[in-house]
Amino acid sequence: MEKLFLSMLFAPIFMLSNCVSSAQSDDTIPPSYTESTMITILFSDAKALEEEHSYYDALLELQTQHPDKIPSFQVVDAEDKDRIKQFEIDTFPTMLILTGEDIHLRMEGPQAKDDILTKLNHTFQIQMNHIDL
Repeated sequence: MEKLFLSMLFAPIFMLSNCVSSAQSDDTIPPSYTESTMITILFSDAKALEEEHSYYDALLELQTQHPDKIPSFQVVDAEDKDRIKQFEIDTFPTMLILTGEDIHLRMEGPQAKDDILTKLNHTFQIQMNHIDL
């Protein structure tokens, strides 16, 4: 049963396009990232995955509804101490949407999927008019 739950939890991760894991590269940002490109980063802790499913569900739903308008997505593991320190992460999960060093949205801790969707839609609608995704 636990394997089924974990596979259902991780399925959206693998389905999201434009995903980049910080473990995949020595670079701290995706190769397509520029200072004028928006990126979504989810700071994840493997010890608390059950608290993150709503973030993945919301991002998957948005990606399905707007496949060409959602910025690239990166998952950073709690073990990546440099990135944790860089973005001053104290709580897991934490999701950031940023352009360069400008943080457009910061969500910390467990959140309801609908709340995440509302904030993501609001952030992307405001920023889509001003920034290349």
